[in-house]
Amino acid sequence: KPLDGHDVWAAISEGKPSPRTEILHNIDSMHDTIHDPQSHQWGDQTFNTSVHAAIRAGDWKLLTGYPGRNASWISPPSSDRPCEESDDPPGKHLWLFNIRDDPEERTDLSEKYPQVVQELLEKLAMYNKTAVPPFYPHFDPLANPALHGDIWGPWR
Repeated sequence: KPLDGHDVWAAISEGKPSPRTEILHNIDSMHDTIHDPQSHQWGDQTFNTSVHAAIRAGDWKLLTGYPGRNASWISPPSSDRPCEESDDPPGKHLWLFNIRDDPEERTDLSEKYPQVVQELLEKLAMYNKTAVPPFYPHFDPLANPALHGDIWGPWR
């Protein structure tokens, strides 16, 4: 099976445009914490938008799922600006941002560009179909680093 990567060396070393046009940041099917989701025009037929997920394609970035802290904007550590509370209604779980025009992800454009949202939801659904389910093994007390010279490593 051929690799699905991109050669980005010219972009890194010479500042040329990257051949990569989209980035799947995450799909966390284990993190579905929206218990009373706000409905939206896309429903969940294409992709379950209560699942934590993020994808970027071109200048667009789509976020789904519970954002934490009521979707507050949190300033970067290097900033002295305070955090800002969001005007989003409780249960909101879908946002679309234009990263080039809004790198701080402050202005949700999902209602203004529904076709872009639909396209990105379809991309998330496509990636999700090929995803390997996460595996979290049961807790093993023998894995405690205190039993191995306070070092994390293989224990069996």
